Amino acid sequence: MIKENGIYTHKINNIEYNDDNNNNDEQQKFNDQYIYHLINVLIYVIKYCPNSLEILQLRSIWLKLLKLIDEKCLLHPHIWVRFLSTQFFGLLFERNKPEDIIQHLKKYLPKEDNNSNSTTTIENGSSRKRLKKSIQSNLDSEPLFIHYITTFDLSISPLIKIQRLCFCSCSQLKPSDLTEEFCLQIIKNLIYLSKLLILSKSNYFDLVVKRCYRLTTYESTKYPNEITRRSSILKWIAALILDLSSYLTSYLKSFLPIIEREIERDETTINLSLKTLAQDVFDVFKRHCDIHLITSIYADIAKQRRTKRLERKQKLAVLAINQPEIIYRKKRLKQTKRLGLGKKKRMKAIENAKKNRRKKSINKISDDMDDF
Repeated sequence: MIKENGIYTHKINNIEYNDDNNNNDEQQKFNDQYIYHLINVLIYVIKYCPNSLEILQLRSIWLKLLKLIDEKCLLHPHIWVRFLSTQFFGLLFERNKPEDIIQHLKKYLPKEDNNSNSTTTIENGSSRKRLKKSIQSNLDSEPLFIHYITTFDLSISPLIKIQRLCFCSCSQLKPSDLTEEFCLQIIKNLIYLSKLLILSKSNYFDLVVKRCYRLTTYESTKYPNEITRRSSILKWIAALILDLSSYLTSYLKSFLPIIEREIERDETTINLSLKTLAQDVFDVFKRHCDIHLITSIYADIAKQRRTKRLERKQKLAVLAINQPEIIYRKKRLKQTKRLGLGKKKRMKAIENAKKNRRKKSINKISDDMDDF
């Protein structure tokens, strides 16, 4: 009896464990739906009741909601939650100009961030004390975004929080199945946050530029047929140059390689719309920056790219003579990949044809029944 009871209790425990798994899945679905509807309601509140952001009694609630959306929703697995969270921050950014935000934010920055040569990402103990003293002042009269980034974490600078939001926007561009509206909202938010970092005259913007450059190189090498990331980054560069060209002369060597790569690429391997966009962005550079400086940098970049291609070709030629087995293996891998892609396309075409036949047969039967 003891053994049977032991087995029986073990079975019950297994059943309870499975029930817990099912309950967890249902709870996760409920949480996702709850977050989606919550952000949707908050967007309507900001649109039609914008004065609620300025009410002192609601300031603590708004700060908690901002923290929830920032930490849980900007990089949420579901694309609709990410889209609504970017819209929420976009509406919040529209209420204040970047110049006004920076003017108000300077009062709460430590001295290390007020210097243009600041490269640190974590403040020391003295700067933490300065931040705490500044936060003791009346933040309720400041815009909600300033209140949030200054009180989010006292151990780091508000500019680092803005930098992290830029990184979140870059991470949102990684999926390939993004709609145009979603990409446009991401780029609007990234432009606003980038302007804050540029106008603060700190070096926190350097890492954002590097992250965007990596995104474009990753897409051009791994997924050359996709253009969402590259086109979005090109629009971001053009918007920054239009408004803040005088601040961005030191970043020309980082921006122009992205443009040069798309302009000089062969038309057979690239979408023409991306090439025309890159050409338009280059024209914006010519109008708003020093032409002689831009042409010299562009010529140097093109020359470096040509020399790298020649060196690569020479290495492959030497490798084909010395070790032809490696070249043969690479060719075989390319052929197998092409064959695999061809098989997948044929199978999809067959499945679609079968589905169309079934639909046609069902429609015919329904028409015959109507005639009867």
